[in-house]
Amino acid sequence: GAFPAEYRASLVEQWKELLQKKGLEPPEKFSLASALATPVQIREWNILSLPSDQTSVENAILVDVATSLKSKRWPLMVDPQGQALRWLTKMEAKSGLKVIRSTDPTYQRTLEQAIRNGTPVILEDVGETLEPVLEPVLLKQIYTSAGGRTLINFGGTPIDYAPQFRFYLTTKLANPHFLPDVCIKVTLINFTVTLSGLEEQVLGDVVGLEKAELEDSKNRLIQSIALDKAKLKKYEDKMLEELEKAEGNILDNSVLIESLKTSQATSQLLSTRLQEAEEKSRSINEARDQYRSVATRASVLYFVVADLAQIDPMYQYSLDYFKKLFCAVIRDTPAHAELSEHLDVCLRAITEATYTTICRGLFKKDKLVFSFLITAQVLRHAKAISEAEWQFFLRASSFSAGSEACPLPWLKDRHWRTLHTLSKVIPPFRPLIEDLVARPEVWQRWVEAKEPQDEPLPSSTGDETLDWNAHLSAFQKLLLLRVLREEKLLFALQGFVRSEMGAMFVRDPLFDLPAIFEDTSAGTPVIFV
Repeated sequence: GAFPAEYRASLVEQWKELLQKKGLEPPEKFSLASALATPVQIREWNILSLPSDQTSVENAILVDVATSLKSKRWPLMVDPQGQALRWLTKMEAKSGLKVIRSTDPTYQRTLEQAIRNGTPVILEDVGETLEPVLEPVLLKQIYTSAGGRTLINFGGTPIDYAPQFRFYLTTKLANPHFLPDVCIKVTLINFTVTLSGLEEQVLGDVVGLEKAELEDSKNRLIQSIALDKAKLKKYEDKMLEELEKAEGNILDNSVLIESLKTSQATSQLLSTRLQEAEEKSRSINEARDQYRSVATRASVLYFVVADLAQIDPMYQYSLDYFKKLFCAVIRDTPAHAELSEHLDVCLRAITEATYTTICRGLFKKDKLVFSFLITAQVLRHAKAISEAEWQFFLRASSFSAGSEACPLPWLKDRHWRTLHTLSKVIPPFRPLIEDLVARPEVWQRWVEAKEPQDEPLPSSTGDETLDWNAHLSAFQKLLLLRVLREEKLLFALQGFVRSEMGAMFVRDPLFDLPAIFEDTSAGTPVIFV
């Protein structure tokens, strides 16, 4: 529950390998959702605002198991975007849900009444430590009195305990550090939104705005498939039950035979309908996938915006805010005759709107960092920047390993060692050391130039030497500057962003008060710093 999606998938693969070593055949397509939940149940959760991605469904199953009567520990959800809280609030509303905080003066009294009455409670915004008064509830220290009453000690007093009581805890901390003392008392569940999970959510939003009938068809089809599967299982169970209860020779039991025929005919009809529905579902998903590029771009942009809080705690933007911005941009984008052209316009519009809107709340020194992060993350997702290149850019100084002295008098030893590492970890730089030694004067002129970021790299001289301008990508050229002329990197970043994204991403957006006012509402004020 506490692990991210990638690690969960690796655990499942390890489990399959272990089964094979033990001589058991693991299921080909095992998933927690297929083993512990029904399609009807998952569909109901989705209707109640649970995101439809695989990780969120698995989390919901873990919550469902943790709140069952057999469970020993209540769920504590890491929920920085508030998705779990929104889902639980809607799901438990009909049961008289109480939402409390530990800072509320009457929260203990509210919790006590809920325990007595069997109503669900959400304790939201918990920190890294939990109140000692909650310990009997978390440990489920329930006992039966001499009179047969089910009791629990809460606040030093025995009170009646209703078995229908359910207790949920949520925290908005994105990366909490819970002590082992807390972890052994709760079931930790990581509801933090993932890139793939957010992509699925945003895909539903964009298709709902662009092709509402397509999204409605998908939702109706999911519901229809889920209901048909439930009916099919019901009829199959009924057939088995009737055969089990049959007495004597079943061939002489005309009522049973007629019932079995009816059940079989219904099962065949439902099976046919399910096959047709599955085929239709594939065609709908193919149509929806045409809009995936827009959903992917929105997901990448959101995580760039979310990471700004690491630069300054003031830069915090909720997922709901970003979704509203995204939906507003998609609604305002005019339609085009060609879908590919329309998607390109949507991609540009959402990227520009995100940059312009978020820049309003950034200090000037951080605006270039923001535009560079947008550019880099878009290129990383497109595989134009490899993970090795990105890690080297971030941690170049830590790559200067070894003790080899530099043979070039104009180059520092630590730069030489870092270039050695660069040539080993990133394939396009493998000929670099050899070329440096072969053409030291040419490289010296470039390294010692007044503005090396504006100068072309050493080109081919007609023999076996490389034309480094054509050989390296724009980001790989930044890596050379990162090592050899770090003080010029800021200027180079401006040129990099301008060439990849356009000039507007290196300009400060104009202070447009009417446009800012258009983005406000009765519940969204403007704060001037």
